[in-house]
Amino acid sequence: MDEHLKLQNITAGYGRTAIVRNVNLSVRRGRMTCILGSNGAGKTTLFRTITGIIPPLGGQMFLNGRPLEAYSRRDFAREVAAVLTSRADLPDMTGFDVACMGRIPHTGFFGILSARDREAARRSLAECGADGLAERLFSEMSDGEKQKVLIARGLCQDTGFLLLDEPTSH
Repeated sequence: MDEHLKLQNITAGYGRTAIVRNVNLSVRRGRMTCILGSNGAGKTTLFRTITGIIPPLGGQMFLNGRPLEAYSRRDFAREVAAVLTSRADLPDMTGFDVACMGRIPHTGFFGILSARDREAARRSLAECGADGLAERLFSEMSDGEKQKVLIARGLCQDTGFLLLDEPTSH
């Protein structure tokens, strides 16, 4: 079966206020799909709904034929990585540390990184042109540098789907 993320009649918003209504979408693994719209159209709200940050107000979402609610957070994170527009406050963490966060869904209970996990983080930083940021503190990076490191974290997660909300901002 071709892996995909499918949304059926999704309504998304905050509280009882719908921002987007009746979205139908099918995204295939290995393909680039862009969601375009004007500012305030609900793109970020839709991404937050897909990633489980906010619950859908209506409709159904499926990943590889299974309802999203059937996935544990950890299993979902093994399948879908997301780089959203909000910036995390990560004091005392280097670019390498942040990239390594992408490996958390693949580690054991204690989150101990293997040599393979560390190599995946180095490789993802290099793929983003951010290998020079590995030893820099994330809190001291420019917004553009942070964006590169966060995209590297998403790549390091090694999922079938990488959701990027405004990836070229900054």
